[in-house]
Order: sequence, then C-alpha cells, then structure tokens
Amino acid sequence: MARELSSLARLAVAAGGMAVIAGLAAPPAVAGPVAQARSLAGATWIITPGGNVTGSAGKTTLKDKSTSTSLSCSSSDIAATLKSGSGQTSPIGQITSVTLSNCTGPDGLVFTATTSASPSNPWPLNTSTYSSGVTHGTITNIQASISGAGCSATVAGTTSTTSGQVTVTYTNSTAILKVSGGTLHIWNVSGCFGLINNGDAATFTAAYTVAPAEAITKKPDVAFTIPVKVGGTTTEQITNFPGTGPFTWGNFTWDTPPGPPGAATVKPGFPVNGDLQIVPPNGGWPNMPGTYKLVGSYTDSANPKATRTVEITIKIQK
Repeated sequence: MARELSSLARLAVAAGGMAVIAGLAAPPAVAGPVAQARSLAGATWIITPGGNVTGSAGKTTLKDKSTSTSLSCSSSDIAATLKSGSGQTSPIGQITSVTLSNCTGPDGLVFTATTSASPSNPWPLNTSTYSSGVTHGTITNIQASISGAGCSATVAGTTSTTSGQVTVTYTNSTAILKVSGGTLHIWNVSGCFGLINNGDAATFTAAYTVAPAEAITKKPDVAFTIPVKVGGTTTEQITNFPGTGPFTWGNFTWDTPPGPPGAATVKPGFPVNGDLQIVPPNGGWPNMPGTYKLVGSYTDSANPKATRTVEITIKIQK
C-alpha cells in the first residue's frame, strides 16, 4: 500500500482551519488515504441528562488547618441545577441548597451549620479539565456559618467579606462529586476555646452521590482523526499545533476502549517541541479494526494558564 510505503505521514493543523501534508520517502508513491485533522475554536461541555439533581453525602468534615480541629457532620445534602446537552460552557451548573446535619466538634460539642447557597444566591459549579471520565473544577461563592454552645464563626474566602471556593472532581462511572481543598478560611470567631481562630485556613471534605447519575464530558480543543491499515507500520507525525510555543506536554493515554493501540508508542514534543509522533506496535497495527481514542494536553508558553486538550482518534481499517 502507498500509505505503508511512506516513511512519514505529516499532518499540519492551523487554528480555525485544517491542512494536511503528506511527506513521502523514496521510493515515490501515490498518496493513500489521508488523515483528516481539525482544530476546534474552543472546548465545550456535554452534560447528560442535566437539569435538576440532588447529592447525598455521609460524613463531611470542616478542618482548621492551623489547630487541626475538625467539625464533622454525619450527613449532607445538596440540590443543584445543571445545564443540559452539548455546547455548554463553564459554569455548567448552580448549587442552590446545601444542608449539613448532626454536626459535632471536639468533646462532643454540638454545632449548627448553615450555608448561603439558595436559588437567589447559588454557588456556581465551574469546570476546567476532563480526562478518562473525570471532570475537575471548583465550586465558588461559598459562605457559611457555624454556631454552638460558647462558639460561633463564619466560613468565607481569604477575607471575611469575600466568598470562598473548593476544589471538586466528578467521576462519571460512580456519579460521585468529591469536594476538597480550596480557599476557605474561618472568620468572626466568638469564643470557641481556642479550637478555631480568626483567619485560619480551612478545608472541607465530602463525597456526594449525585442523582440522577450524570455523564459529563468535554469536547477537546484540538482533535484529529487518523485512519490506519491493519499491519501498517507508518509513523504518524502531527505538527503545527495551535499556539506559538514552546509547549509543555502533558501525558497522553488511550481512552476507552484501551484496545490494541495500547502497545503503540506516543511521543509528545518529538522530534521537535511542537510535534507529536505515534509509532505503531511492533509488526504494525493489529488485526482488530475499530476506533480508539488517545487523549492528552499541552500548554503554550505564551498563555501558560490555558491548557489545551487534545483528542486523537485512530481508526484501524482492513
């Protein structure tokens, strides 16, 4: 096959359009099927089914990072509204209610915990990255208060008047929203026996099971489709990724199904910083026709805060 006789298939992608260049080694050959490459204008999210959801958690914990004092609640429930369908942007939803039940501190001190989340003052659910069924993001606009015998305080952000945020992950396979980290601090402390102090950083940890279960995925910033032949040994080289470079490359992994391409070698940033190579397994692509996805990311030094996601679809054909 002409495609297999070529030593290198070179693909060039420009932002907002597509270009494909086939680089052929001697002996000359007629070009075979070309791989289509496309650069997307911007990543968007797909939420299914979306709409009104609830979340239930067992033990939740607010911990003062300075004193290591923990305030735990035996259960917590949330209500939220999510966007629905494809083409959605962050924030993908709003948390409209958070309740915390049976809260206690050291020595069995009983506390009441209330939050500011409401339909008129929702907490945005922001999404940032997605990989292998897991979405990473934050919940913002957080404010809360605690009160008990001889102790009361508020929870906010880095100042007493700014709202805080927490880090979250949502896993499609388990429908669990995990909460951790963030910028929470304790303020307006009254009493409390030195267990918590004004200005102390705090963490809140919880794991909410979401119902109905949601499937949240992200369309990539840059996407390629590369058809290959069973037994083909051509090294696929992708070049001219959107951006000015140099790039910092993240890990590239085979998404589901992992399939036979798992034995292929992926070389981001090779042979030069702006290129990526996919080397077939020894003996060529296996006799298992199908579609397999390789996912990864890179960051452009010109905009180090913006990570571009990449999805490469390998179509093995007979």
